[in-house]
Amino acid sequence: MTVTGADSFDPQWVNVQFDTENSDGGEFRYYLSIPTTGEKSFLYGTKKTLKNYNDVDKFLKGVGYQLEYTTALDTLSAVFNSASEMLVGKTVSMRLGYYGNYIKFVGKTDAGVQYIIADKDGKDIVGQVFSGFDAAKAYAEESKIKIQGHMKCLDVIAADKIAPVGKLTLAEALPF
Repeated sequence: MTVTGADSFDPQWVNVQFDTENSDGGEFRYYLSIPTTGEKSFLYGTKKTLKNYNDVDKFLKGVGYQLEYTTALDTLSAVFNSASEMLVGKTVSMRLGYYGNYIKFVGKTDAGVQYIIADKDGKDIVGQVFSGFDAAKAYAEESKIKIQGHMKCLDVIAADKIAPVGKLTLAEALPF
């Protein structure tokens, strides 16, 4: 886990980066914004949404911790200031995918690799096979088809056992 700095859309939140690995050794980088104060009732940004708070809640449930709204700052402080003990090595189940259109690998031929431009469900949206990633990307740009560059975490599945986090002493690592 790496704290990458204050969130640019809401300075009362910090951005955290997690480097995760699946059982086959494949890596996925997951980003999360964490509140450092409850001053705005955990509402995020100018739209005053609870989406980011709910993302933190889902993530913590995914690694087995319960986030209660009334004691959220104590829980966040305990978990993230002791991340090496409370998060490193934990198993989390995530559903990865795309929110929008993307360039999908469909196979190899004697001529080379083939790609299509797909929607979020993986269905071809232009009816054309491209002989390389760059060709598919160039076609998307020409046709003004917005492409999502990287896979995202669509959902975090709650762990089988969820435990409340006791109140720990505050550390100095995060500004809680």
